[in-house]
Amino acid sequence: MVETTPGFLSASGAFAIVNRSCETGPGSPLPPTFRRMETDGRAWLADYRRRLDDLRGRAERVQAEISALSATATSPDGAVRATVGHTGALRDLAFGAAADLLPRERLAALVVATTADAAAEVARRAEQALGPLLDR
Repeated sequence: MVETTPGFLSASGAFAIVNRSCETGPGSPLPPTFRRMETDGRAWLADYRRRLDDLRGRAERVQAEISALSATATSPDGAVRATVGHTGALRDLAFGAAADLLPRERLAALVVATTADAAAEVARRAEQALGPLLDR
């Protein structure tokens, strides 16, 4: 008899129940049902590992693609050209001939707006790059 706390089955009790249900006795090969469960478990684990490896590979490719991103935007009048990297940080700033004709306040506003346009483009490309990782 298996002793347990009332309402609970001990591990040895569960083993005894499984052992009795096998009909073949201890030390005998597993019955077909248990062999199938063992095989199914191994197949599931192998598939799970394969999916993890696939996901890791996709994540590494996406990370490399996003790290290499940059975008350049130009103001409508050509006065400002701004290039940002994958973080949205300004990498390059150039002024066209039209910049010479603008007051400083307007030029500063164009720098901010043009840099924001370039950063928005980088963000759009990063989201697009994430698509394969997210199965979109």
